[in-house]
Amino acid sequence: MAYPAAVTTPSGPNEHGPVPDPRLQQPGYGPPPYLPYPYPYPYPYPYAPRGTNGLAIGAFVASTAGSFIACGIGALVGIILGIVALRQIAVTPQDGRGFAIAAIVIGVVVLSLFVILIGAAIFL
Repeated sequence: MAYPAAVTTPSGPNEHGPVPDPRLQQPGYGPPPYLPYPYPYPYPYPYAPRGTNGLAIGAFVASTAGSFIACGIGALVGIILGIVALRQIAVTPQDGRGFAIAAIVIGVVVLSLFVILIGAAIFL
C-alpha cells in the first residue's frame, strides 16, 4: 500500500517552493479566543481611607471615665472634646460623629447628676 506524498509541488509560473499537503497536517489550535471587552483595571483610591477622629474617641473615653473617677472632671473634659471633635468632623472627611455625640450626651448626664448630688449634699 502506498502512502500519499507529504509534500506536493505547485505547478505554475509563481512557484514558491514545496507546499505541505493540508490532508497530512495536524490541526492547529487557531487564534486565541476573542475577548469582547478589555480587562477591567481596578479603580484607584481617590484619597487615603477615612479614619475615626481621635478627639471623638478621647471625648468618649473621658466622658465614660468621668462617670466613675475624677468627680465629674472627666465628664467636663469629654463635653469640651466632643464639641471640638464635632467641629473637626464637619470640616474633614472623618468618621466618629456618633462617638462625639455620645460623649457630649454622657458628659452632660454625668455632670448634671454630679451637680444634683453636690446640691443635695449641701442643702440636706
